[in-house]
Amino acid sequence: MSNNSYIVRTSKDDLYKFKLESGNLIVEKFEGLKQTNEYVLIKDILEYSLYIDENDKIYISYITNQQQLMLTIFDNNLSSIEIFHSSCNTYIHSVNIIAINSNVHIFIVIKNLAEENNYLYHFYFHLNEWISERIDGIEYLRYTCPYFLDFYKKDIYLFYCINSISGEYVIRKYNTDKIVWDCFKNSITLKNFTNLNFFITLKGICLIYFNKIINNNVRTHILFKNLNNLDSLWNYNNISRDNSNTLKPVIFCKNNIFYYMWNTGTSIVYKKSSNLINWSEEFGLDSKKKNMRKLTYLSNFSEDKDLKINFMYFSYLDATYQIINPKLNCSYESLSIDNLDEDNIKSASLQEKIIYFTDCAFKGDKDYMKEMEEKDILIAKLRNKIEEQKNRLLYYENKFKFINNSILSFNEKKEQLIDAINLLQNALIDKGKKLNELEAAYAEKEKELESLRQEVYNMKTIKTNRFSLKKMLNKIILIIKNKLNF
Repeated sequence: MSNNSYIVRTSKDDLYKFKLESGNLIVEKFEGLKQTNEYVLIKDILEYSLYIDENDKIYISYITNQQQLMLTIFDNNLSSIEIFHSSCNTYIHSVNIIAINSNVHIFIVIKNLAEENNYLYHFYFHLNEWISERIDGIEYLRYTCPYFLDFYKKDIYLFYCINSISGEYVIRKYNTDKIVWDCFKNSITLKNFTNLNFFITLKGICLIYFNKIINNNVRTHILFKNLNNLDSLWNYNNISRDNSNTLKPVIFCKNNIFYYMWNTGTSIVYKKSSNLINWSEEFGLDSKKKNMRKLTYLSNFSEDKDLKINFMYFSYLDATYQIINPKLNCSYESLSIDNLDEDNIKSASLQEKIIYFTDCAFKGDKDYMKEMEEKDILIAKLRNKIEEQKNRLLYYENKFKFINNSILSFNEKKEQLIDAINLLQNALIDKGKKLNELEAAYAEKEKELESLRQEVYNMKTIKTNRFSLKKMLNKIILIIKNKLNF
């Protein structure tokens, strides 16, 4: 990751040290234990990253104070090219570079200042032009690494967080032959951790390891899987024993043996494993160094061909070489400026040289490790406290949701009741209208019936009158007949 100090070892056993001081990238050249040259390589930069390819070519990518992403090759004819220039509403940071088969790949985070979003970008050279592609939106906590980068064979792997609230992390794989991102996107949930690291061995074993505070003890947990089998599942292991504080863990691999190393505050402790499940007993190495500066070691030298170590802390440096080379007889006490003469310098092993000139470069920060450890523990405790507050907040949120759902349910039932009442009222209105219509129809029929009754009465009256007249006429006729007979 950017802004580490780098020790670079070429295939010809040339040693260089790169460091960033006061915005200037400084390079130091060593022959044996003697520093032969030191100078400012690049001025006015914010951060940088470098990589050495298989041809000993050292690529340096850096971000200037003017928010330019630049690329240069470390040689006698130092020249830089601009890859990207940030606009007024963006901010670039977290540069990383890697070269596979002399093809350079640069990664940065671009922060959108208006939206407060962070995006992971990939730059590479293809068909005589630099290509820029946005990989994904990322989220990360302050003071933590935004993303992790490693490789296996010709594939580049990225590990990053896409949801810091839920703790969702993913891994993406880039195939440099096909120039395409393959479908390797595993969702991993991680919460309440510190010192997160991502590491891929030379055999393709992918490790994710981190610290967690359990019962006031700092433990180291690992997740691992075989990248040669995409169907393999993630394995989980807590590799710390009870009542152990494993601060600042580092895991590396040498000759297919895994080494797990940590600091207890008074000594460097390590143990080893061949399968990441069964671990050896603990071995302790005294270390009086208090400097926990991060250091990246890049090597093309033949002695290091079976060693894969992404980074180490400076206070681990002598312990690291004692672990991987038990025959090495050196310590900080035996390596000092006062007791080294020309014969010591000429006969010193390469590991001793690295330890020596790194020690000289970082001399003075006596309380740095203690401060870092205290800050890490404080951060972990604060995260636990935040998690407790989140749980309490979640409890009250659930309570609120329950009450709110009850209110919503009541309001819903109230709405249903109002709808039923309105429906009933509309039905009553309809019934009233129909009743009025029936009453009107009934009154009309009453009138018609009364009219019929009157007609019937009139007809009866007429009929009665006709019958009386007929009866009278019959009487008259009868009287006339009687008189005629006389």
